[in-house]
Amino acid sequence: MILRALCWCLGVLWSAPGLAVVDAECAAIERLFQRNAAAELSALDAQTTRGVAHQQFRLAALHIQEDARKAARAAISSGLRAVKSGLRDNPDDVELLLLGAMLDGERVLINRWTLLTSGLRGMRRLSRAERADPTNPRAALIRGTAKVVLPRFIGGDAQEAVAIFQTAVRDSALCDDGDWGQADILMWLGRAYSRLGEPDQAAAYYQQALERAPDSYWVNKALRGEGYEWVAEE
Repeated sequence: MILRALCWCLGVLWSAPGLAVVDAECAAIERLFQRNAAAELSALDAQTTRGVAHQQFRLAALHIQEDARKAARAAISSGLRAVKSGLRDNPDDVELLLLGAMLDGERVLINRWTLLTSGLRGMRRLSRAERADPTNPRAALIRGTAKVVLPRFIGGDAQEAVAIFQTAVRDSALCDDGDWGQADILMWLGRAYSRLGEPDQAAAYYQQALERAPDSYWVNKALRGEGYEWVAEE
C-alpha cells in the first residue's frame, strides 16, 4: 500500500543563529511549496543546515504526491544528511529534530518496510522535540497529521487528531513572514473532520485555511477532496 499524501508537515525554522537568514529561507521555501513549484524549489540555494533540510523535506513531499519515488528518495536522503550534520553540532535543536522526524516519516511513506527503522527513529525524534518544547505547534501538527493519515490498526484516530490540532492552531505562524503554519493546521483539521464524516465542519476549516493561504495548491487540493488517503498499490 502507498500513502499518497502530503507528508507530516511543517519543518519550520525559528530561534536560531542568523535568524533573518533562516526566516528568509523558510519563507522562500514555503512560497514555492504552496505553489507546488518543484523545479524552482529544487533550484533554490539554501545556505543553512535547517534550510537544506526544510527544502528537501518539502521537495520530497512534492515528489511523493506524483509517485516519483526515485526523486523523493534522493530528497529525503539529502535532507536527512543535513539533519544528521546539524544535530551533530547541536543535538538539542528542536526544529532539526522535527525536520528529521518528518523526513523519516516520508521515507516510511514510500517504503513501508522502513517502519521499524526510519519510523521508530522519527518517533523518537518527535518525542525528544516534544519533551524539549511541549507547546511547539509543529510537533503537534506532525503527531496530528499521522493520526489522520494512518489506518486505525497502526495508530490512526481522527478524533484524537482534532484534539491535537485544536491545541496547535494558536500561535502557529510559519517563519517570520507568512501565515502558512495556521493554514496547514486548519487544512488538516478539515481533513480530520472529513474522516469523521462531518463535511460541514471540514468545509468550514478548509475555508479558514484558504483565507490564510488563498493561492495554496494544497488547500485547494483538499477542497476538491483529493489526496491524503491509503490506496491499494497498483
